[in-house]
Amino acid sequence: MSVLKDYYISGEDGQWSTPFYELFEGESGYICKSLVQTFTPVTSYTIYQIRLKLWRTGEPGTLIVGIYAVNELGYPDGEALCSVTTDGNTLAESSVGAFYRQMTFATGVFLTSGTKYAIMLTAPDGTADTDRVSWRGDFSSPNYSGGNGLASAYGYIDDEFKGWIEEFTYPFLTTFDFTFIIFADDGLTGPNKPINPTPTHEQSGFEFDGVLNWENGGGATSYDVYVGVDGGLTLVSGGQEALSFILNANGIGLFFYIDPVTHEIVRNSNCYWRVDAVNTSGTTTGDIWWFDPKPTKTSNPTPAHEATDITLDWTALLWE
Repeated sequence: MSVLKDYYISGEDGQWSTPFYELFEGESGYICKSLVQTFTPVTSYTIYQIRLKLWRTGEPGTLIVGIYAVNELGYPDGEALCSVTTDGNTLAESSVGAFYRQMTFATGVFLTSGTKYAIMLTAPDGTADTDRVSWRGDFSSPNYSGGNGLASAYGYIDDEFKGWIEEFTYPFLTTFDFTFIIFADDGLTGPNKPINPTPTHEQSGFEFDGVLNWENGGGATSYDVYVGVDGGLTLVSGGQEALSFILNANGIGLFFYIDPVTHEIVRNSNCYWRVDAVNTSGTTTGDIWWFDPKPTKTSNPTPAHEATDITLDWTALLWE
């Protein structure tokens, strides 16, 4: 069942279009290639579905709606976190018939409460003015507190990106907010896989201190940690909230042993491990990572290094 999360549907009284060009003097001007509405989730969730109120002129073709991170200026940044496409040629052909086009993400992304994101709409197959899509919004009294509308500006002649437009002077627009509705799905809000392991996947030739670390891929409230050799994994910690696990002596012993003849520490196997992410919706199995370490050097010997004038009484040699 889809669950309503974030939206702005107030004061709808206008629209802006993409692609759209505006000429100034002679042949100079800009072309708008994308429309954006930034938003801030009130709660954390994995986005499942989005609805935008759209209509078309001509045949804009395939439309792309993406969710983006934003930079310190509040503008879209980097690649899309997730995206979905829809057929723009099946939209209504006037603002009177405009309706909320429902689009469902095949794989949503976890959105964190209080963090600003951007919804970007593009029509890569469209043409300026003749085959474009229009996004309805509030242009007379926008009051969405979690973000604002934006439009991309490219030089009309040289096609170089000129920046983001936050206010229009043509024909009457100032600041604005596009309409949007975002849903999560209780059945699709399981956690994402843990990410960014330390040691890194396939890392080799380093001193291993026995500590495994990872980052929350999104949505997890606890973790199950598995460790083993040659791909055979055993649960060593279940339901822990921490983003790290310290292998005890038995765990380290899976990977190293002391040669009874040379008394040297010898590597026994690659270290394989996996972290599963857990929340109330279920468990997401993590990727299997492995690394090929050498043990950390021992320290703090007793007797101390280069100690003199000591009595050898057959006390055991100690180290850390």
